[in-house]
Order: sequence, then C-alpha cells, then structure tokens
Amino acid sequence: MLNLLFTFVFKQALSIDTSGSMSGQPQRIAFSLLKQLLRMAKKQKRPCCLISFSVRSKSIDLAKPRNWRRIDNFLEHSFSGGTDGEQMLAEAIRVLQKGTYEMADILIVSDFEFPVPVPATMDKINKEKAFGTRFYGLKIGRYGVKGYNDVMDKIWVV
Repeated sequence: MLNLLFTFVFKQALSIDTSGSMSGQPQRIAFSLLKQLLRMAKKQKRPCCLISFSVRSKSIDLAKPRNWRRIDNFLEHSFSGGTDGEQMLAEAIRVLQKGTYEMADILIVSDFEFPVPVPATMDKINKEKAFGTRFYGLKIGRYGVKGYNDVMDKIWVV
C-alpha cells in the first residue's frame, strides 16, 4: 500500500493526528506508517513536510536536512486532547502555498474523528485540487466522520 501511494506522490505533506483518540494501538500503527513513509521520502530525496495535529497544528519542513533530527522531539508531546481538523487543513493549505510544496499532495493519517471542513475550507481545498494537489487519507479504525469520503481523493483504511 505504501509503495502504491508513493508512485502517485512526488512531494507531500504528511499530516498525523496526535489527538487523544489516537492513543494506544492507533498511535502505534500511525507511527509505524509514519516512520516508513518518512524513510521512503528520505531515501528517494522527496520534499516532505510533517504536520502534527490535535487541538493545535504544527509543522516541520523536512526538505531542510537539519530538521530530520528533530522529528522525535517534534512528536513527543502528542496523543492528548481533542482534534481540530480545521486548523490542520489550514496549516496544510499554508504549506501548499510555499514554493517548495506547491502542488504537493497531502496525506492525512488519522481516525478522522472530527467534523468535515466548513464551506470556506472546502473552497480552499477545491482550489488546491484544481492546481493538481491530491488529498489522501490513511484512516485508522472503522469509525470517524463518514463525510471525508467526499473530501479526500482516496482513503485507505487500516
């Protein structure tokens, strides 16, 4: 599945849900997937931006080699609190508007237990899609908001 995903993606922003609902087994699955995706991006020298989100979103640009050693610290205060999907999507769109990540694809690793985007955010997503960006999801678990099938270009379920 990961190799298939990487055949479509040249540069990407990986967004990982670090909210409380992801603690335990979902966290282990998410981190395992994340480590593999980051390993593949680094090996293939693909620009990659990592976004973590729960109540707040933060990002780290891995196109800058010095930032690779900051990944563990970047994620260490995770898996607590609620989930703000709007803030994460706003951060992803902000990343897309940087020179390095124009037309990058977005991969969201989450249980998708947060509301679908409001119309203004959906308009921004559709504008980015018109430029060639694809929004993918790796959904951990069977639950979560069903409306994301209409938002994402493709969702894989783990």
